[in-house]
Amino acid sequence: MKQSIVYKYRYYFIILFIVLIGGISLGYSKLMASLNIDANVNVGGVRWDISFKDISVTSGSFTNDNNNYVRIDPEHPNKLSFVITLNEPGNFYEFTVKVKNSGTMNAILDSINLTGTEDSTIIDTPYIDYTMEGLPSVGSTLNKDGEKTIRVKIEYLPNLGGTTPFTVEKGIELNYIEN
Repeated sequence: MKQSIVYKYRYYFIILFIVLIGGISLGYSKLMASLNIDANVNVGGVRWDISFKDISVTSGSFTNDNNNYVRIDPEHPNKLSFVITLNEPGNFYEFTVKVKNSGTMNAILDSINLTGTEDSTIIDTPYIDYTMEGLPSVGSTLNKDGEKTIRVKIEYLPNLGGTTPFTVEKGIELNYIEN
């Protein structure tokens, strides 16, 4: 009789151990799983669509061509890139672009990636003034159907006597997560 009680409890411990290991495995897999979407997605009436939209040149002495451009990456609409060459003092280029949440849920800016010409090259050159206004800060919320406007201005300062053309290559990537 005593032996059957020991066996009875042994089976409970084995079952409990299996359930515990299964629960830990499921919890770990849930924790490690992540979904990274940087385009448009529709799932059961829920839509994720955060992208750059409406590039608008506000002023400047620059024209778009194959070597100089401002464009939104068609495969990753949360990425914007621009290449601008300013040939002589007094040249400048200014544009605005909107970041729009056309989805059905609010989003939080998780990270900002700035790529291209090293910032120190631009900032340490006294001939170029480079400003970016309206860039959302990490942790800020972009509500559904909301938008923010970013203004970028690059100017070859006219009164410093520079003579060398400067090319500015930049990329901006905004990575949002669900709020």
